[in-house]
Amino acid sequence: MIEKDKKPYTEKMGKACIVMGCGMILTGTVDFITNTFYGWVFFGVCFISGLISMIFTQLKYNGGLF
Repeated sequence: MIEKDKKPYTEKMGKACIVMGCGMILTGTVDFITNTFYGWVFFGVCFISGLISMIFTQLKYNGGLF
């Protein structure tokens, strides 16, 4: 990885992790308050969007997943 790409790479990966973490927090909060399935919908949406963001960032800056 080129030195100038490290900051945007880590920034985008960090934001993707935050999105996934917010989904987990929303899941617990909504399930605690309402006892419904809606919390898991938040988890699924946030987890998948964070994962997709991580994959695209990884492909863009490293040329592959590994």
